[in-house]
Amino acid sequence: MIKHLKEFIVAGIFLLASLPLMADEVPETIPGATLVTAEYLKSLDLELSSLVVIDNRDQFARDQGYIPESVSMSEAEINAATMQKLIGPKDTPVAFYCDDFTCMSSVYAVRFALKEGYQQVYWLRGGIAEWRQFRFPISNVK
Repeated sequence: MIKHLKEFIVAGIFLLASLPLMADEVPETIPGATLVTAEYLKSLDLELSSLVVIDNRDQFARDQGYIPESVSMSEAEINAATMQKLIGPKDTPVAFYCDDFTCMSSVYAVRFALKEGYQQVYWLRGGIAEWRQFRFPISNVK
């Protein structure tokens, strides 16, 4: 009986260890950031000539197309030096996006930018998927 109990406990431990960790959930909003739609981001880009749009996807995803004039900053590149290089002064308006409503990369970037003191932070929660839904222009590397 005890032998079977030990086997059961060991099997349970292995089962629990094999379960994937729960992924972070994409929030509805991020305090301090302005949530924007693809339509609003397109108009904002025309309105604010200094707006920097940052694509937080990896290079493979970016090669499939990206918002024109956006610059690449993958999740691995989210740090103060890269932000300073790409955005510049902390009062520069900046918008972040990634794949879609399930992508966390832009969430991490937005939170980091806010923590670093950037003041005009916009977030396209729907990402490139929402941009494509409106059939807005897409640039391709290839």
